Amino acid sequence: MNINSKFLINTGLYTVVLVLLMMFFGQPFYTVSFGNVGIETCYGAVRGQPLEAGTGVKLPWCKITEMHVQARSISDIKISAPTIDLQLLDGTATVQYTILASAAAETYQVVGLEGDVENTIIITGLQEAAKAVTAHYTGTDLFYQREKAQQDMALSLQHWVDVSAKARGYTRLIEIQGIQLTAAHFTKIFEDALQNKAVRAQELDRADSKRKTQVQGALGEAAKITRNAEAEANNIRLNADAESQAMTQKAEQLAKNPELLCYLARSKWHGRLSETGHGKTPFDQLCDKK
Repeated sequence: MNINSKFLINTGLYTVVLVLLMMFFGQPFYTVSFGNVGIETCYGAVRGQPLEAGTGVKLPWCKITEMHVQARSISDIKISAPTIDLQLLDGTATVQYTILASAAAETYQVVGLEGDVENTIIITGLQEAAKAVTAHYTGTDLFYQREKAQQDMALSLQHWVDVSAKARGYTRLIEIQGIQLTAAHFTKIFEDALQNKAVRAQELDRADSKRKTQVQGALGEAAKITRNAEAEANNIRLNADAESQAMTQKAEQLAKNPELLCYLARSKWHGRLSETGHGKTPFDQLCDKK
C-alpha cells in the first residue's frame, strides 16, 4: 500500500470519526415550526439571515432559536396619562404587533425574544405613546373620540418603536397593527359631569324633535287651510263666470227675439194699470206690432 492510499484511508477514517463525534456531542439537524423563523447563533453571536420554517442542517456547535413572526397580542397593559386640561386617564389597552420576519435576527440581537420585545419595547413604548397622544386631547374629547385616540396611539407607538430602532442603526423591526383601549376611566366627578351633560343633550334633542314635529304639524294645518281657501275661491270664481256667461247668453237671445222680451215682461207684470199715460199698459209701446 503506497503512501497516498494510506493517507486517503486515514483521512476517511478521521472524517467518519469526526462526523460520529459531531452527531454524538451536537445535533446537526434542526426544525423550525410554521409561523416562526430560526435565529442561528454560534457561541452567542447571531449568524446569517433568519431561517425559514422547515428542517435543515446546522453546525453542531451552533444553536437555532425560534422566534414567532406572526401577529401577536398583549392584553391588559395598564396606562396612565393626563389630558391637556389635566384630566387623568387610567385604563388598560391591548396592542397587536408583528415582529418582521426579515428583521428577526436584528430584533433578537438587539432586544431578544418575544417576551423581551414586549417588556422592553411594546409596554414601555405604549406609556410614552399614550402620554404623547392624550396631551393633545381634552378629557371630554378623549371620552367621546375614543376610536380616533386609539388610532393616534398606534401611530405614536409605531413612531417610538422606529426611532428606537434607528438609534441602534436599524430600520423598522416591529410593526404595530393596532391598539384598543379596553378600559378608560377618569375621576368620578368628571365622569358624573360627562353623564349629566349627555342627559341634558338627550333632553335637548327630544325637545328639539318635539318642536320640529309641532312646527311640521302647524305647517301642514296651514297648508290644508290654504288649500281649502283656494278651492273655495276657485269655486266662487267658476260660479261667477258661469252666471256671467248665462246672463250674457240670455241678453243675446232677448236682443234677437223681442217677442220673448214682451212675453217675459207680461209674465212678471203685477196686473195694475198705470195711473199716467191714459190707462195704457206698460207693454203697449214695447210690444206694439209694426
